[in-house]
Amino acid sequence: MERKETNMTKKWKGSHNDLRSTIKSSNIQGSWSIDVKNKHTFHSLKGGILNWWPKTYTMQFQGSKEGKRELENIFNQTSFESKKDEFQKGLEGLINTHEIENICDIPDFILAETLVKFIQIFDDLIKKTLHHRCSESEEDPF
Repeated sequence: MERKETNMTKKWKGSHNDLRSTIKSSNIQGSWSIDVKNKHTFHSLKGGILNWWPKTYTMQFQGSKEGKRELENIFNQTSFESKKDEFQKGLEGLINTHEIENICDIPDFILAETLVKFIQIFDDLIKKTLHHRCSESEEDPF
């Protein structure tokens, strides 16, 4: 029997419809329910469970390792994507302030875009490596 996990929480300050749209756009199949205390729950077909309480904006991920991870990944990507443009603009400013673009004769916006892409690739590489190593030892780093 697959181990269940219940340890990750995040905040969702959007509407219930926005939350449904976000999950729907990720192509994860499942169903929604709302209990009498206004807890919104999504059950994925892979065994993932997302609980959301609109009053506190709290999201909680539970269920099978695969199903839980699938749901968490939606919001990890969404979270980075929502901050990426602001972060990239900040890098452009930092590169410009310190005149780094003059050192290598590459415009600040290209350097900033490249650094953001590097962070995304490096993050994915680390996650894949950890999952590979932990699958050999039957431990899950996440």
